[in-house]
Formats: sequence, structure tokens, C-alpha cells
Amino acid sequence: MGDGHPARHVSSVRSEEILEQVRGSTVSRVVFATPPGQLDARTDLTRSFIEAGLQVDFVPGEAEVLRSGAVITNLEGLPLMSMPGARQPRSWGVLKRTMDVAVALPALAIVSPVIVYYAIRIKLDSPGPVFYSQLRAGRDGENFSFLKLRTMSVGADERQQDVASMDIHGQGIDQGTFKAVDDPRVTKVGKRLRHRSLDELPQLWNVVRGDMSLVGPRPLPVYEDERVAGHYEVRRHVRPGMTGPWQVNGRSDIPFHDMLRLDYSYVLNWSLTADLKLLVQTVDAVLRGRGAY
Repeated sequence: MGDGHPARHVSSVRSEEILEQVRGSTVSRVVFATPPGQLDARTDLTRSFIEAGLQVDFVPGEAEVLRSGAVITNLEGLPLMSMPGARQPRSWGVLKRTMDVAVALPALAIVSPVIVYYAIRIKLDSPGPVFYSQLRAGRDGENFSFLKLRTMSVGADERQQDVASMDIHGQGIDQGTFKAVDDPRVTKVGKRLRHRSLDELPQLWNVVRGDMSLVGPRPLPVYEDERVAGHYEVRRHVRPGMTGPWQVNGRSDIPFHDMLRLDYSYVLNWSLTADLKLLVQTVDAVLRGRGAY
């Protein structure tokens, strides 16, 4: 510490320790998931790993900006990672809408008996309407009435403050999105509906109407959408979806900011293939019930 370069000295010692541990193991690949600080020390360590025959990977500080079409190119002997622009052809939007209607219409006809069955169960379980409608933020600032089978007792929205302390992310109702485990406002039938996401089935009608897409960013209540700022606002340029990266990767278990990062990456990397993959993954996510409270 007395050589006037404490940070460099500590980094050097740590680098030697790390290198010794790696050399004495069966490690064949090293991933740097750290900020780009102390670049000299990291460069020396990277060089040592490569010379030792190890594969080295780097996780960018803002990984969500990476495009799936990123490629490694060479400029005068200098390796570069190149990413194409994110603007998609207008025809892709037409293709996505065509797929939405082609899938949602027959799906709505198929699940109608299920909706009717649970509508009866809801009516017998607790007083109140069968469907729950809430104003949600749609594409380009156009709000719409978001449909669900009712899973909470009547007046649940007015009692949200009473359960604010139950938020699993510790943010209450004034930040992010409110999610609670064993929310006392949820009815007996509602709990079963939520576990298998069956309460979301009426949104197929939202898809047919054009309010939503089968796949896209999570549709937020208007008051939560107002918390989205900066580059994450790009999520408003596409139709919100019945399913998407948030639902597939953990739903309510994912904090608000991480959800926005997933949505941002989805919008930048959209493709019909990615949508189809997310639809398939949704089946597994629903069967596992992870993050569904």
C-alpha cells in the first residue's frame, strides 16, 4: 500500500491468485461479468488466460442493447463487434398482425368453453362481475380496456394500499410493479386461475381487436407505464403482448427494471422466429407456474 498505487497493487495480487486457481483446475472457459474499471489489470489477466489456452468471454455493461444479429468483423486487423440497426421493415409488422389474427381467432373459439366454465365458477365463488377490466397503456400511447377473468374480490383496487407491505420486491405500490404472494384479495377460484394463467384467456379478444399482440412487452396499468422513462420507452412503439420475455423468464419474480430490460431487448431483436419461440416457451412457463401469484 506504500508504493503510491494501491489499486494497481491489489489488482495485480488478485489477478495472480485468480490465474493460479484457474491453472490448477479443469476450467476451459472464463467469463468476465465485471464493469470495465481497472482495464489494464483485466487486459493482463485476459492475455494470460488466452495464452493458457482458455476461452475468454465478456459480458457488456448494458447487455440488453446487443442485437441477436451481432457479428464479429475485422477492420485493419482490429476485431470489432458489429450490430445492425434495429429498424424493421414495415412488412414485418403486417406479418406479425396476420399471425396474431390467424392464431387468436381459432384459439378464442377453442377456449370459449373453458372461459364459460370458469365464469360460472367465479359467479358461484364470490359476488361481483365475471370479467375484470382495467385501463392499460397500449401502442403509441393509446390506452385500452384490458380484459381478464376476475380473480380478486370486488373493490380490490381500492384496498391495494392495505397490502402494500406485501410487495415481493419491497417497493410498495408507488414504484415498479406491485406483486404479492398470498394476496388476501385473491379469491379461492382466482388463485387456481392465476396459477395456470387461465385468467388471461379473455385477452385473446384484445388481440383480435388489435389492442394487443400474442407476443410483446407486458401491458402495464397506465399509472405504472408513467414510470417507464429513457430508452425503455421504445416498448410503447409496439403492441403489448399476452406473453413475452417477462412471462417466460419468471413473471412476478422479475423486478420492474429487469422487466424493462427484457422488453427493450425484445423490441430491438424482434423477429417472427423469436415470437414463435416465446409462444412455445410460454407453454412450459404456464405448466411450471413460476412467478404466478
